[in-house]
Amino acid sequence: MEMDQKSIQVSILGIDRTLARQVKKVEKLLEMVNRELSAPAANDSWKKIVKTRTKVGNEKNMVSKESSVIEGKAL
Repeated sequence: MEMDQKSIQVSILGIDRTLARQVKKVEKLLEMVNRELSAPAANDSWKKIVKTRTKVGNEKNMVSKESSVIEGKAL
C-alpha cells in the first residue's frame, strides 16, 4: 500500500498484561510515539483494564455479557 500525507496505517494489538515482556514493549512503543507527537507522557490506565462478565435476561433466556472497565469507567 502506498502512503501519502492523507493516508495513515493503523495496527491494533492485544497483549497479555500479566507478561512483563509484552508490557515493556508496549511502554517503549508508547514512549516513542508520544515523543514523536510531542504528546504528554503515557497514562498507565491501560494496564488497569478489567473485563467483567454479567448474566442478563430471565430464567429461559439467560445470556452472558462481557464488558471492559478502566478505573471505574465503562468502555
